[in-house]
Amino acid sequence: MKNTILFLFASLFLVFSATAQKKKAKVSKINVPVEVTSSFSTNYEGAEKTKWSTGYTGNYVAKFSNATAQNQEVEYSKNGTLLKSKTTLDITSSVPEVISNALKAKYADANLQELTKIEIPGIAPYYKAVVLQNEKQKELYISEEGLVTR
Repeated sequence: MKNTILFLFASLFLVFSATAQKKKAKVSKINVPVEVTSSFSTNYEGAEKTKWSTGYTGNYVAKFSNATAQNQEVEYSKNGTLLKSKTTLDITSSVPEVISNALKAKYADANLQELTKIEIPGIAPYYKAVVLQNEKQKELYISEEGLVTR
């Protein structure tokens, strides 16, 4: 019995010491092409705390705080063409009047949870609003003119 308990403790000791030696995986640094970084710095001079990643399509994505301290995410192709821009707006102070009026008109009892402005070259800018209505979350898309779609 003593030998069995001693054997168990020795086994546990070996298991714990073996797992303690595992090293953390290194995060590889992303090499962003010069075309992308120069296009980004031209378009977003006031960007702070920029973090680069790659999207599932291989495009380069930058997340940063813009000049007005809003969180923003932009996506560039490999040759430096801007593909998409998303700006997260502060729902306590930055909601455009046309958006709040559109929400009041169609969803008066809904509570705005999140608001993101999306800009894609060649398409009119629009807003993605996440609202809470009757304990259910809904995603709404609102044009700059105030047209609401689901």
